[in-house]
Amino acid sequence: MKKIQLFVFAFVLIFTSCSLSNEEKAERLITESIKESLFYPDSYETISTRVDSFFIDVNAIEDIVRIHEDVKTVLGSINGCETKMDYLFSFYEESEKEEVLSDLEKHNKKLSEKLASLKELIAIYNEREFAGWVVTHKYNALNKYGFAPIIPAQSIFFCNGDFSSCYELNIHEFMDLKDIIEIVNNSKSDVDIINKYRKEFFISPV
Repeated sequence: MKKIQLFVFAFVLIFTSCSLSNEEKAERLITESIKESLFYPDSYETISTRVDSFFIDVNAIEDIVRIHEDVKTVLGSINGCETKMDYLFSFYEESEKEEVLSDLEKHNKKLSEKLASLKELIAIYNEREFAGWVVTHKYNALNKYGFAPIIPAQSIFFCNGDFSSCYELNIHEFMDLKDIIEIVNNSKSDVDIINKYRKEFFISPV
């Protein structure tokens, strides 16, 4: 995730906001940031910009994505412990068994804490208080080989109400964010969340 603080452009927007649509404000804010990451900035061409209301503070988005990664890491550690218990316990010394059980207890406790934090953040989202804008921006530009890709590039930005600050998510992070919110909202217990996490996301034993 990349945070954009384009104060110069935000300053300009203050004086032009009355005459600009939300789409135009968003384009002005994010265009320069996108160009900075391109191999051929002059080849940049906007295809479309869509702006929709969003109901969670942009700072909370970063926290949700971070906690989501933490949950996957802890689940990976739990998977590792459960693998040892299922397949290798008969070959372990008693002290090693106790160590695995102790680690499993610690990981489960940490997982409960992470899920509580995740549910708290998504509960804020569910209050549906306007917090800013989600901007879907599609564009064309030459790649590092000097060719235009067949499929246009797409970036997702979460901007505050006056478009002075934005967070960028890549399309995979954005889809994960949608899945996380859906999983938590449609689960009746932590067990439900864990089962859906294991089904939806790739989690390897650690």
